[in-house]
Amino acid sequence: MSVGYLTSLIPSVQLFDAGGEEKLIAFDAGSGSGRILKVCITWKDAGVRNIDYVRYNGVDLTADGVKVAVGSQAARAYTLLGTNPASGSNNIAVGMGAGGADAEALVGAWVGDGSDQTISGYASNSGTGSSANIVSSVTVSSAINKRVVVWHATGNADGNIHATATNYTERQDTDNGNATTLQFGDAAGASSIATSATWDNGAFAVDWIALGSSVNEISDSSVQWMPSVRVVRGQTFQPTVSGSIPGLKVE
Repeated sequence: MSVGYLTSLIPSVQLFDAGGEEKLIAFDAGSGSGRILKVCITWKDAGVRNIDYVRYNGVDLTADGVKVAVGSQAARAYTLLGTNPASGSNNIAVGMGAGGADAEALVGAWVGDGSDQTISGYASNSGTGSSANIVSSVTVSSAINKRVVVWHATGNADGNIHATATNYTERQDTDNGNATTLQFGDAAGASSIATSATWDNGAFAVDWIALGSSVNEISDSSVQWMPSVRVVRGQTFQPTVSGSIPGLKVE
């Protein structure tokens, strides 16, 4: 079974108070088994502020990696591991600790299906560019039937910018009205997926961060079956099937 894209959240604009604060963002993660939820937050005041937790319907998500910070911008990605996200509309809760000044942020979410609710191949990259059409990039190790999810975040002091995706399908691209943008999407898995986003920044300086990971599929090894065995004339043991096998018909 291959991992597919199900739904996503248009990045939600948030302002976290300097004293520390929790924000709640309503999001419908769909329904059914084999779903996996991923969340990314990008925010300013990168040298001081940290995310304390991310939860969906009260269940903690696990950080894919450490906070990545460059210049004024930071980002961190999270995944709900080992369980389906609650069906229907519930709250994504993001808690940010105290420190520095108020932090402008964007919170995005992605849901896939056909997953065993684990990830692999997490990678990150970051940089600063001042030439026209800077490129943010990240390469993720993956495999057939998996799905790579990538997050590209930017911050600058001059204006709102947006990106053109390469080697992945864009799902969302939103700015906060104050020069921070979160753009993200996904691609079918292969041995290595090199993704990039080309930004329409003109010629002003931009801090960029790119994060990615591979969402793992439900393994066919979980399927066990035994074919019919004829033991005496006119009597047959019926096959026992646990899980599903594409193309197999049991009569």
